[in-house]
Amino acid sequence: MAAVRFDTLDYARKLERAGVPAEQAALQATALNDALAETGDLREQLLRLETRVDRGFADVGVRLDQMVGRSDARFDQIVGRSDARFDQIVGRSDARFGQVDARFDHVETKLSARIDALDLKLSGKISTLQWMFGTMVALVAATFIQSLFRP
Repeated sequence: MAAVRFDTLDYARKLERAGVPAEQAALQATALNDALAETGDLREQLLRLETRVDRGFADVGVRLDQMVGRSDARFDQIVGRSDARFDQIVGRSDARFGQVDARFDHVETKLSARIDALDLKLSGKISTLQWMFGTMVALVAATFIQSLFRP
C-alpha cells in the first residue's frame, strides 16, 4: 500500500497561524508525519494479516471438508458392515424358522397318520359292535316272537 502523503511544512505553518510557536509547530508536524508513516505500515501489516487469516480459514475449510469426507466414508463402512451382519442374522433366523416349520410339518404328518389309524381301528370296532347289536336285537325279537306263539 502506498504511504500516506502528508505535507509537514503546510501543517507547521497552519499551527503557527493558530498561535503555536514555530519550534513546537515543527516538532508536532514531524511527530504527526512519523505517526502517519507507522500507520501506513500498520495498514500493510493489517492487510497481510487479513490475507493470512483468509488463507487460514480457507485451509480450515479444506481440512473440515476432508474430515467430513473421511467421516462419511467411515460411516458408510460401518453401515455396510452392520447391514451385512444384519443380513447374516436374518438368514440364520430364516433358516431356523424353516427347520421349525419342517419339524411341525413332520409332527403334523405323524399325528395325522396316527389319527387315521385310530379312526380305521375304531370304525372296524364300531362296525363289529353294530353287527353284534343287530344280532342281539334279532335274537331278542326271535325270542319274543317265539314266546308269543308258545302255548
